[in-house]
Amino acid sequence: MRATLALVDSLTPAELHDWLEGRWFENSGDYNLSLFNKAAKKRWRAIDPDGFAVWQVKNGDMGADGLLKEWAEKDRPRLVRFLDQHQDARLEFNLLRDSAGMDPDFVIARLEALLGGAFHGLGSEDYLVRQTLKNLAETHPGKAASLMTTLPAIWARQVELGLLSASLNQSFSEGLRSLWDRPDGLALFAETEVPDKSGKILAELGNLPAAWRSGLAADAWRYVNGPAAAEWLTVDYEAYGFSPEEKKKMLTAAIQRASYDEPRQALETLLAQDFSEKERKRAITSIFSNQQGGSREDLLALLDGDEREMAASVLEQVAQPQDVGVQKIETPDAWFSAVMDADSNRSWALIDELSRWDEKNSTGLSKAFLDLPAETKDKVVKMLSNNRGDLPMDFRAEVVRYQIESGATRGDQGVRGDEASQLAVGWMKNDPAAASQWVNSLPEGDDRLWAQKNLARNWALYDPEASQQWVNSLPAADRDAVKTYLKARK
Repeated sequence: MRATLALVDSLTPAELHDWLEGRWFENSGDYNLSLFNKAAKKRWRAIDPDGFAVWQVKNGDMGADGLLKEWAEKDRPRLVRFLDQHQDARLEFNLLRDSAGMDPDFVIARLEALLGGAFHGLGSEDYLVRQTLKNLAETHPGKAASLMTTLPAIWARQVELGLLSASLNQSFSEGLRSLWDRPDGLALFAETEVPDKSGKILAELGNLPAAWRSGLAADAWRYVNGPAAAEWLTVDYEAYGFSPEEKKKMLTAAIQRASYDEPRQALETLLAQDFSEKERKRAITSIFSNQQGGSREDLLALLDGDEREMAASVLEQVAQPQDVGVQKIETPDAWFSAVMDADSNRSWALIDELSRWDEKNSTGLSKAFLDLPAETKDKVVKMLSNNRGDLPMDFRAEVVRYQIESGATRGDQGVRGDEASQLAVGWMKNDPAAASQWVNSLPEGDDRLWAQKNLARNWALYDPEASQQWVNSLPAADRDAVKTYLKARK
């Protein structure tokens, strides 16, 4: 042991680097080798902290956070020098995220330096940025508020969301009322992080402004969920001022969400309501698809005729062994061929297979889709309608374009418009140029116009100037409609 420690003490920082970088003694069961590894790290950290920190950061060693946090508390100039010399956004946001015990003025100064010119998303660092801003808003709300006037709009919004979340969690009713008179109040509320938000907003249902009730119905899936899902089945929606169509949207979400834990109540609610035949079949399929065990004769007894037969068929499919995957598929032609041969119970496996393709295998998928006959395209669209998976963006874009171009006579205008808007907004966060070009290339009509409106509104949160430039470049009729839409939502 003494010889091992003597060897460590004789090594220079450069030699310590070479020994540790070689990883000769890692995961060794020999006591002296393990001792050397630990002692070498301890000595290097003591005699050359900067060099040791660089090595740890490079190797993803979480011990680097401990050293940097120690500097944050005891040697701020050294920390700033290190961060400036070894610029690593992920490292710094990991450090700043745990800001509760740090000087808030230091955290704010670093955030302003890092984010002051970041008008677009930061890709894989986005989550860390949002968590950093959220934690700062919770621990130092007064200090955090100052960032709303110094950061670009996208990040100022995250600060505001953090402050609003903290306010709602402290007093939900008071925090909620502070949002009622704001034109963007419901949109902000939707993005806040509040435990059991569904149950809490349900308790306030009688107090909500009419516009908020309509907003809840328009995005019912966002609010009807969790432990409170079954409670939404028993709401007297007419008494609260919901229109018949809004009531149907709220119940549709409640029936689907409650079908996991309260399937009988969900089914009884469905059967007691005035849903169309198509809506009933869709809901029945959803309810019985969520039953993972048993014959559920108690549920089948509530149905008769074709609906009972359909529900029994769904239960039979659910009861089948779950190993219904597909053989490895590596080319677009082979994948589309499998789509035509697959039944609905295997579609998820095909989508999962596609989501694991690398870039090489994904190349040509969009072109192959364009060359397919309409029958195959329709089956692809149907299969993807309930399960998008992690699909290549350009492939999704062609599928949505086909829906728009071929769906004019199918009565699914709203569905197509939603798809185009969701894709455009999601794409914009990583590649706004590609998203805006795709939207402009869509066929003229309501689908394109709604995609333009939603893209412009969301893009403005990231880069107001670029969004405005794009809006100004639109054809006159589209430009005027988008500007009117944006003005109404300020």
